[in-house]
Amino acid sequence: LGGGPGAFVPLAGDPLVFTPGRDARGAAWAGGEPTVFRDPSVAFHDGWFHLVFTAELCAGLPTLAFHCDRRQRRDGLPARFGYARSRDLLSWSDSRPVTVPLPGACNVWAPEIYLLTRAEAASRGPLSSDGRLAVAMVVVSISTPASGSEELSDCPWDFGPSAGASRHRPYQMLTSDFERWTPPALLFEPLYAESAIDALLFRAPHPPNKSEARGAPPRPDPLSGGPGAERTYVVYKSEKNGDPSSP
Repeated sequence: LGGGPGAFVPLAGDPLVFTPGRDARGAAWAGGEPTVFRDPSVAFHDGWFHLVFTAELCAGLPTLAFHCDRRQRRDGLPARFGYARSRDLLSWSDSRPVTVPLPGACNVWAPEIYLLTRAEAASRGPLSSDGRLAVAMVVVSISTPASGSEELSDCPWDFGPSAGASRHRPYQMLTSDFERWTPPALLFEPLYAESAIDALLFRAPHPPNKSEARGAPPRPDPLSGGPGAERTYVVYKSEKNGDPSSP
């Protein structure tokens, strides 16, 4: 559960009774603790629950409102999301920020963590000189100034009318050890100049199209890069922001 300046993870023993877990924020944060705790996403890998979450509503700003007064920005505080891990969902450790090195990032919202299959990891190649492949991917919604500027002073003040043509796009970041992360790379370009937020990926059986039914090779999956019986799909929240040209 997330929201406000902090959040706690509940465990359901009885389906109708939830027991609050311990605060997963932690104090090992460069530049101060996260301003908010929102949009938690958890994946289980190698005996650990790995948690990612939104840490700020506006990059570098200690605000609880969707109003980004860039004059109040903390010097040296990068765009980031939060990370922590736990063995049992009660006791949390290694809570820390994950820097998102995208010049001009106005905000970093709703990180979603996914474990990659072997084929998906192999399609991206090794992440380090020792040949280690990615084990997980975080998809996060990031907005930048519509002008292409890398100056935060050009970011919109809010995400309504003042946003103009500035919009969120889904980016992916990969990790092989949950400590080092690749720079953000655009996952896909939203259609119709829309703002794409809260992207959710899922795998589902792929019915053959007409050419495949006639024996043609199956089309490659956009996530794994190779053919297969499953495809990866994405759903997301589409918003116009303040751009009057959006349908």
